[in-house]
Amino acid sequence: MCNYIFYNFYLFSKFIKENVPGSMFYNTLFDSVILLSIFELLNICTVWLFWEIDSLTDNYDLDTILCLLSLLGVNYSYFFFRKRYKRVIHEYNGKSELKKNVGTVITITYVLVTLYLFFSIHSVS
Repeated sequence: MCNYIFYNFYLFSKFIKENVPGSMFYNTLFDSVILLSIFELLNICTVWLFWEIDSLTDNYDLDTILCLLSLLGVNYSYFFFRKRYKRVIHEYNGKSELKKNVGTVITITYVLVTLYLFFSIHSVS
């Protein structure tokens, strides 16, 4: 699942880079890792808040930054070690249009649910 979300973030950043002048997306591979890490961080913060531990994003800015940097390091290592990103992109480029569309819907749902849960739980605490 993580590979497919990376692949869809890769396609998104590639589309933005090619079609939006002056966009912030320059390196589509690293931008995909950044997007994936940010959404993983939002998931961690949501679980953290759901367990009512303490607001990770309010009180511990350094912890949040360290967590994001750790996720960036793990994801960067995962996708760039032995150029795994090439295998992921090649694997999902060969899928049928129906499977690509289903995967895109799943990724969009993942993004929307992550944002909704994060902001709804974060606004309550």
